[in-house]
Amino acid sequence: MLVVDVEKFVSPEQEPWFKVDEKDPVAYAKIEIVEAADMKPSDLNGFADPYVKGHLGGYRFRTKIQKK
Repeated sequence: MLVVDVEKFVSPEQEPWFKVDEKDPVAYAKIEIVEAADMKPSDLNGFADPYVKGHLGGYRFRTKIQKK
């Protein structure tokens, strides 16, 4: 959440006028792709090595390229 202090924003003094509240994570998740089938190559010629993209809540991830 972004909080802006309007009084500090219009003040001539050089004080920080906003802050970002950062919360510590409550948990960690380790996701392991064990097996995949029928993965489509990313190039039109069919020779690109595939990878897996996904998301969990607001977090996005991508696996390393899997060599054929």
